[in-house]
Amino acid sequence: EPDEYARVLVEGTLDVGRTVKIRPRVRSVHGTPIPGSVVLTPCKPRRGKGGKTVIVNRGWAPDDWREPKGGVCLKTSGVVRRSETPSRFTPANVPATDAWHWIDRAALCAAMNLPPDTQMVQLVHDGGKYA
Repeated sequence: EPDEYARVLVEGTLDVGRTVKIRPRVRSVHGTPIPGSVVLTPCKPRRGKGGKTVIVNRGWAPDDWREPKGGVCLKTSGVVRRSETPSRFTPANVPATDAWHWIDRAALCAAMNLPPDTQMVQLVHDGGKYA
C-alpha cells in the first residue's frame, strides 16, 4: 500500500453513478457560509492502461452542484489519502440511508462495492503538470 500523501497519476473514467457526498461541509465565501459536501467518486482505469479502480476525492461542491451529463474522463494528479479520524462530536455514518459525515475508506469501499483495499486519491492542483 502506498504511503499517505504519495503523489500519483489518475487517468480513467469516473463512475458518477456511485458518487458519495460527505456532508455537511461548509465553506465561507466572503464571510458568508455556503453549505456543501465533499464529493467522492470511483474512477475506473482506461482500457489498456492497467491499474485498479480508485476512489477520487474530487473536493468540495455546493449543495446545488450537479454532475455533468454523459461520461466524465479524468487525467490529473493527486495524493494518496486514508480515512479521516472523526471527532467525538461527529455523527456516525449510516451508509444504508446515504448519510455520510466523515471519510471512512473501508465503509466507502463496501458501499461502492469495491475491494476493501481500494486506494483513495485526493486531487491536487499542480499547474497543469502530471506526476
